[in-house]
Amino acid sequence: MRLASDEFVITVHKLHRMSVIIVRGALDLTNIHVLADAVDHIVYREVPLLLDLTGVRCIDSAGLHFIRQVHDQCAGKHVPFAMVANATVRRLCGLLSLETVIPIFANRTLARDHFVAEWGAH
Repeated sequence: MRLASDEFVITVHKLHRMSVIIVRGALDLTNIHVLADAVDHIVYREVPLLLDLTGVRCIDSAGLHFIRQVHDQCAGKHVPFAMVANATVRRLCGLLSLETVIPIFANRTLARDHFVAEWGAH
């Protein structure tokens, strides 16, 4: 599934026993609702979720707050959640100490290995 608007694109993939949401463009207040719908669908199915933000070129405070909400939503349903992010997004998440509650990786291979090790999702 692929959802797009101007410079914001979301692609959802099923990868073995997990779902991957890939976000490209700017993640901000104007488009979070689109991403929220995709996240809701996956969490409802109780499938491990990997959020890939390596293609996000900018993110505002609403986007960062949304990441924390996704973590809380997944935790509430006992859905494994991890994130892949580029250096800029990882740095901003670090400023808010999000990496203390959310596993954040530099690439999908490391994240997939984490899912396998922690939850047996291959």
